[in-house]
Amino acid sequence: MLDDFEEINCNLCGGTRKNELFNLNPFKLVQCLDCGLNYVNPRYTEDRVLKLYNDSYFTNQDFY
Repeated sequence: MLDDFEEINCNLCGGTRKNELFNLNPFKLVQCLDCGLNYVNPRYTEDRVLKLYNDSYFTNQDFY
């Protein structure tokens, strides 16, 4: 779902200029043209991450 993703600026310098390095549809690995940081953009929203990694994820005994 498109609502699960958000476009972000560089986490290090806040820059908006980026160069795409790899396309891992729907994720892209990009490099900030201002500071050189590589990061994933777009990324999952905070709500989507919280749904993926809720309390049961960390307490599920099936993985041991």
